[in-house]
Amino acid sequence: MSLPSALKIFGENRINENSTIAVTSGDTTKTNIFDQKRATLWQSSGSSDYDIQTVDITFKNSSGGGIFYPIDAAIILNMNWKYFTISSLGPYHRSVNNPQISEIADSDYIYDFATARTYSNISFNVYTTQIANAEKCAGEIKLVTEIMTLNCLTNFERKDIAKQGDYYTSGGALVRWKEYQKFSGVLTIENMTLAQRDILIAAIDAYEYLTFVFYEDFDATAVYEVAITATPTEVFNRKTQMFNISLEVKER
Repeated sequence: MSLPSALKIFGENRINENSTIAVTSGDTTKTNIFDQKRATLWQSSGSSDYDIQTVDITFKNSSGGGIFYPIDAAIILNMNWKYFTISSLGPYHRSVNNPQISEIADSDYIYDFATARTYSNISFNVYTTQIANAEKCAGEIKLVTEIMTLNCLTNFERKDIAKQGDYYTSGGALVRWKEYQKFSGVLTIENMTLAQRDILIAAIDAYEYLTFVFYEDFDATAVYEVAITATPTEVFNRKTQMFNISLEVKER
């Protein structure tokens, strides 16, 4: 039996500070698409439903050389796109199957590619917005590889990390300040099979960061890129031959 809003685990976002990002307009805001803040937007300038705005991402390594990554999903958060396409302009012009997406009414959207392939470049061509003739915008874009969907019981004990403080003035007024707050906590996954456990452990070893979609159907905004910051804790039930695994996670 499948559980509603299963936990989806992807690899790390391949858009990062090494990537080359070209946009039709809104160049000063283009790096907002990978800053981990859904509220800060890439936003076009002077756009309407009569023109196409493109966000073109080319993957690069730390030395500036082109690099290929396997990609099979695009996660777009806090966007207002209604009709857009996904394509690839890389050296082999690899197509993204079924790339036309239309009549979108949600601000958070996950598009699963029909076929997993390796890409050096992914382009989003945005035609229309959910409110006609608005500027095109997006808070986060994540290009990722799916690792697994877990129809398992999960529990998340959330305890965010924040750089903040407070003090009282000489007159007794409370002053508070906060520089940032990051998602953090302990995720416990229950009743995993040996095969599922092995896939997850291999992914933790292979990726510096993982992307968790906690419950897409319930709250699509709960998408986080995290590091596993401690060795996983495992409990093996010899009777059921299932694993319970606890992960300490901290937002990138």
